[in-house]
Amino acid sequence: MFFAMGLFDKLKLGLNSSKKKEFEEHSFASFNGAKLNLKQASEFLGKFLDGVKDFQPARRHAEIYEIEVKEKIVRLRASLRNAIVFLDERSRNTVNTLNSLKSPEQLRNMIEGWIKLLDSGDENVPDILKILQIEMWSSEKLNRGFPAPTSKDLVCGYLITAVNYLREARNHLNEHLSISEAPDSS
Repeated sequence: MFFAMGLFDKLKLGLNSSKKKEFEEHSFASFNGAKLNLKQASEFLGKFLDGVKDFQPARRHAEIYEIEVKEKIVRLRASLRNAIVFLDERSRNTVNTLNSLKSPEQLRNMIEGWIKLLDSGDENVPDILKILQIEMWSSEKLNRGFPAPTSKDLVCGYLITAVNYLREARNHLNEHLSISEAPDSS
């Protein structure tokens, strides 16, 4: 009788360790996918900033452009670097107590905020793309002589691409979180 119980315990332990290994592999893949997408988003935000570095907005748009567009994108890129470090540490099972990010849930929520900052998806909510495409670079504004970069469609495309990469990163984190919250993952 004791022999059978010991055998069952060993089988149970073996099943749990294989589930744990599968979960760790899945976590690594999810974190790595999210990290790669965040790197791409950061790269496209950098391309946007490079594309508008010589752009001088009209005086009436100068303040909104500096504060609501450029400063927010620069801060967003800094936050992305922090998120990439967090994911890199998580995929290697190391923890940096100085990092302000503490959990994948917190990062997912931050990514949601970054997506809304760039493209809220709501006509009534101002976002960076609306500020550029409607307030500053619309056809009406250009016809009235307001300045715009010669490659305004290209630089807006960089922001749209960054949003798509952020959505992909969020999807990777959602996948990880759905697996980690499953009742049989322990």
